[in-house]
Amino acid sequence: MPLASPPENRVTLPLSRLRTGVKLPVHIYDPRGNGETLLLKRGALMTKAALSKLSARGIDSVSVDARHANDLVNSPRKTPARRPVEKPQPKNFGGRKFDADAFAHAVQRSKGRTSPELETEFGDNMRAAESRVEQLFADTNRNGKLAGRTAVEVTGQTLDQLAADFDLFVRKAIEGLGGQKSGIGNHHHGNRTSQLAISMGTVAGLSREKLMNLGLGCLLATLGESSLRHQVQKHPRKLTSIEFLEITKIPGKTFDLLEQVRDIPADARNVAYQIRERWDGSGYPRNKQGEQINRLARIAMVAEAFVALVSDRPHRPAYNAFQAIRLVLQDTAVGKFEADSSRLLLEVLSAFPVGSVVLLSDGRIGRVVSTNESNYVRPVLELATDEASDPADIKWTGEIIDLADQPDTKIVDSIAC
Repeated sequence: MPLASPPENRVTLPLSRLRTGVKLPVHIYDPRGNGETLLLKRGALMTKAALSKLSARGIDSVSVDARHANDLVNSPRKTPARRPVEKPQPKNFGGRKFDADAFAHAVQRSKGRTSPELETEFGDNMRAAESRVEQLFADTNRNGKLAGRTAVEVTGQTLDQLAADFDLFVRKAIEGLGGQKSGIGNHHHGNRTSQLAISMGTVAGLSREKLMNLGLGCLLATLGESSLRHQVQKHPRKLTSIEFLEITKIPGKTFDLLEQVRDIPADARNVAYQIRERWDGSGYPRNKQGEQINRLARIAMVAEAFVALVSDRPHRPAYNAFQAIRLVLQDTAVGKFEADSSRLLLEVLSAFPVGSVVLLSDGRIGRVVSTNESNYVRPVLELATDEASDPADIKWTGEIIDLADQPDTKIVDSIAC
């Protein structure tokens, strides 16, 4: 039997580091005192029970032959190197880098390649949503109370519809805008503004929660104007200063109404309250400017302005979408709107808005069915047959071309919007 190693050849090990289930190759000593008190003999099995007994005696470390120390301790646990978490990059918006919670990751894009059945389904769903919003506004005007849960459900369904096919959603939303009558109801205006703003927010990389607040705020922003709206609509002229003063009170009335509804978050209320503010401080109700305005409201104000422009007003007919885009850009150039938010409108609609009929440099006619994000003047088109000369009689072939892939072909004119 080998002689016990002298104390000077031993090392001290914490009890917590000793391995269980190992047969001791050497004696284990108590390091306290002269170091000669034997605790466990060579050949004994190290068990949890043995360690518990040592601990119960007040022993928290042991002394062992240095040559066998590594055989008696647990190897330090290696922490696996963390692989950098790669945020998913959606391929549907030009590979743009979005945060992991961006709703864009859940969005599908057809780029105009859809079936007639899907188009019919989308149209039916959006009309059903429109009817539900109309009933919501009617009930609110009658009872003076908003069914917040219904508004939340409608907005959630709008997001789900957008996620199923972003391009078809935008096209159907824009189709419902052209020539919107001033007397058609503020529910229609709010619903279309909500759809457009949510589309813009998706391109901006907002989360589902943020998009819900943006959409809700736009949807409900006109609730406070129901009684005044009918009075003002009677006169085919611009508002007088007294009438405009009454108009500026609408956001406050809307905010007070929404504040009573538990289901409407603060962000959504702020959107409804600030949607008529302007980047340069010229809006109402508080003449907020720049970053004093809620980020979501800055998107909402651009969407709302566009929807207003393509709608009939008592003092003017509706602009077409092509004209409306240019008016929004002109207002952006003089500081009315935040440039980043107006850029989102362009990315959703392009300089030739989705639904526009355009003439190409090679003589062909196309209809804009999708956009190419920041490449505003080179959208995706569906080509027309050669028979029709009147835009109203044009038939579509189903053939899709992407102008981003055809550098020699460009749009030379907008025929109809």
